[in-house]
Amino acid sequence: MDELREILNELSPENWTEHKVALFEAMVLAGLDPVEAEAVLKEVARKVKVTLEAMRQAWRDFLGPTKREEAAARTIVDLVLEEVVELWHTPVGEAWATVPRDGHVEHYPVRGREFRAWFAGLYYAKERKPLYAQA
Repeated sequence: MDELREILNELSPENWTEHKVALFEAMVLAGLDPVEAEAVLKEVARKVKVTLEAMRQAWRDFLGPTKREEAAARTIVDLVLEEVVELWHTPVGEAWATVPRDGHVEHYPVRGREFRAWFAGLYYAKERKPLYAQA
């Protein structure tokens, strides 16, 4: 806790970027419960002059995806790789997928809404729950 307090005492808007990782690592090492972590995030947000929501997002980004998000992402990758007929690129390098659809195949840009809807449908058919946007 002493290391965490030391970092907190040194924080300013000018040095936030260089101290962010050390602060978050100290929070993890201190074993803060959610209420204690929230109190620290509020203090940091005030000191570095950012919104509490921005500070919460920085903390979530540092912690990485939750187990549920990781599991959903793994499941969808496995499902897509099982079902996709072909993955390919256009001459300009855009990624596309050829997928089965109602007895025929369709072509979707991998970053497109149609492909996203297709794999969300695959996930729902297997898991019987919607795919979270983070996955």
